[in-house]
This record gives sequence, structure tokens and C-alpha cells, in this order.
Amino acid sequence: MPTVNARECRLANDLGDLWERNRLTDCCVYVRGQEFHVHKAILAARSAVFNGIFQHQVEETIKYALDQLETMCERALCANLSVENALDMLILADRYRTERLRVSSINFISSHATDVMDTISFKLMTSYHPELVMDAFRTLATAQCPPRKRMKRLEHLEQHHGV
Repeated sequence: MPTVNARECRLANDLGDLWERNRLTDCCVYVRGQEFHVHKAILAARSAVFNGIFQHQVEETIKYALDQLETMCERALCANLSVENALDMLILADRYRTERLRVSSINFISSHATDVMDTISFKLMTSYHPELVMDAFRTLATAQCPPRKRMKRLEHLEQHHGV
């Protein structure tokens, strides 16, 4: 006849006591209008369905936190644009597809075009990222020139700066 381990019986009793007294519960489950205070860890350990639900919530929480962090970083980069870093920020914006940083960088570059063009970054960027330089100066040309002069300005940029 198999013997029953007293320790196993105690574990079941202890877990039952936690549930019956609602001790240290961390979740509520509603079934047919009735509320049950439960323990996520126990549900996850005993049910693949609950494990999937709780795991998905954690992944969503982490994703949301990372989205918030990305937004905060993007805002900080936009707030700290300078003549020296605007082109680098435009490259980052292009690489990571961050629209706010891209638009802010292009607007900053357009507003400070003369100073930006004097930087080493500008000379390097015209060689390695000509399409981004063209985007920035297209914005500048569009903002500052009447429509009929825009094409001449773009042609001038292409001829003199290899953009």
C-alpha cells in the first residue's frame, strides 16, 4: 500500500488556506457574475490558458513601457538639436523611423542651413546620405521660395553641393 507523504498533504492544505482566506491574492476572476480572488502564479502554473493570458499582459506592459521610453527619448533629442548634431539626429530618425525627430531635424536644419553647411557632418552626409540632405534642403527651398523659383533653387543645390 502506497504511503502518503505528510508534507504533500500540508502543501495542499496551505494552498487551500491561502485561497479560502483570500490571503495575498493578486488578481480577480469573474465567473458567471461571481468574483474570485486568486493567485496569478498558481493559475499560471496549473493552466496553460491562464499562463498565456498573464504572459501576454506582461509582454504588453513591457512593450507599452518601451514605447513610452522611446517617446521620451525622441522628445529629448528634439529639444537638444544643435548645429553640430542636427544631421546626426536626422540620420538616427531615418534609421529608426521616428517621424517627430525627422521633422524636427529637417526644420532645424532648414532654419540654420548656413551654419549646418559649415560643419564636417554636412560634408560627410552629402557623400553618405545625399537623400537626407536633399529632403532637408527641399524643405528649405519650399519654405523660402515662391513656387516658380523652387525648381531653380533645387537645381542650384544639386549643382553646387552634389546633392
